[in-house]
Amino acid sequence: RDHQGNKLTEVFIVDIPDDVTSEIPGQPMAGTETTRPIPPLGTQQQRLTFTGDLKYPGVQGPRHWLRITPDGSLIFFLMKDEKGIVQIYGISPNGGEIKQITNNDFSVETTFNVSPDDQFLAYGSKQSVYVTNIKSGEIKQVSPALGEGMTDLRSINWSNDGNMLAYNRKIAVGDTSYFQIFLLK
Repeated sequence: RDHQGNKLTEVFIVDIPDDVTSEIPGQPMAGTETTRPIPPLGTQQQRLTFTGDLKYPGVQGPRHWLRITPDGSLIFFLMKDEKGIVQIYGISPNGGEIKQITNNDFSVETTFNVSPDDQFLAYGSKQSVYVTNIKSGEIKQVSPALGEGMTDLRSINWSNDGNMLAYNRKIAVGDTSYFQIFLLK
């Protein structure tokens, strides 16, 4: 919660014990009719972000899952910058300073993903796919211009070797539309 008591969405990390069957005495993990489920004995939670004093506090933007680099060094999330533009940020799983990764003049509008080599983020905005270099912040639009009857860019994912991006978008067919898979090399 912020200083006024408003709920904020922040980034946390949870260490789960090897034995996930051990209950806290007197607190069943499954919960009851009047209590929520309880994590296993030995679970430790740490808050990583503290954004209550920012102009636009809390994790914000389109609904998304946090992403982490394959080497585990950065956790990525969406948040508004000082101009109110949704950008991608990163933080170490050990805590510390929040690092702004993208510095676009437009908001990230889709989920995003990290390349297998830890070098790039892929995401969508304005019905196009963009790639940003994590270290330099250099941005590149990598998808072709939006075709007639194409909408709803979503689900951008890297191939396992990092040489291709796949994404969904709706294609109009007559009076209806269908999600189709597109590939970018």
